[in-house]
Amino acid sequence: MRFKAKLAPEQVSLLYSVIVPLARLSSSASETSAWARNGSILYMDSDRFSISCKGRSQETDGISCFAEFRAAEGIFLEHRIESVAENNGILMEIDLGQLKLALQSVCANSMNSSERGTIEAAYNLDERSAVFKLAKRNNMACLCIEALSASKIQVHHAVPVRILRVTDKQQYMPPMIDDPTVKLQIVAPHQVQTRPLRTILENMRTMETARSTHPTVLVYGNQQSGELTISLESEGASIRAYFADVAPAATADPEKYECTVKVDARKLSAALQWQQQPQYISSALLGLLENQQLILHVSLEPAGVGFFTYYVPVHYLSKEAD
Repeated sequence: MRFKAKLAPEQVSLLYSVIVPLARLSSSASETSAWARNGSILYMDSDRFSISCKGRSQETDGISCFAEFRAAEGIFLEHRIESVAENNGILMEIDLGQLKLALQSVCANSMNSSERGTIEAAYNLDERSAVFKLAKRNNMACLCIEALSASKIQVHHAVPVRILRVTDKQQYMPPMIDDPTVKLQIVAPHQVQTRPLRTILENMRTMETARSTHPTVLVYGNQQSGELTISLESEGASIRAYFADVAPAATADPEKYECTVKVDARKLSAALQWQQQPQYISSALLGLLENQQLILHVSLEPAGVGFFTYYVPVHYLSKEAD
């Protein structure tokens, strides 16, 4: 089993920007072992590189996220993979927190100088690229990351991984759900400014903290009018944010054009952390499925390189409450 890939600085930065919110989602402060506490799944084959993780803290429990990148001419400049498994695939468990720190170090130490000398030749690194490879360190499987710092010192990280059977891949795939009743583009392609849903939600949470430690919000979407409303209501307070002219996307049943879901404000905020780095976002779709899921599907920039999708659990909402 072998894996080796070369990434340009822009590709490392893109991967890091996706890993950061996923590492927060999958981290836990419990006293269990690191694997049980923070383990997430990486899958790679000749065509794709994907990440699967779940929320593991009280604020993120029940959330799952699935990210996928195009491998060739996508997240990698070049890559080679050898496996006896189906589709030449490799499946592994990894702590995204450790991977995030490794990528952060590589991003901080990227350089522009073209004079590499013998170091470049020894580690097969070109002017600014980083190398990812699967190797053993101290008899432990690791995802190793190598790059050169501005002072021509090799930067090396070895993130422990646990190799899994590729036949178990289906256990870590996105959940099977119905087509959302409402789909609204909260970030349209080539849109300069994103709708600051997380900022508004955090302001709501701040105003509500004194009344409730577990605030919930109602999210209403109208496919026909392009209306999106987020409201938080409690004794003596009602806070609502309105967004008009939100572009709709096609749905399976055009006759059902509106939907309301009730969701934990902390979970929704956790699923919106990607809005802190909008430069890598091409478009984002909000999907509402009554009493089932709130879905956030985000396409990455440059277009076609990949996407990630959050699946956020919702509270049961009776017809009378709706």
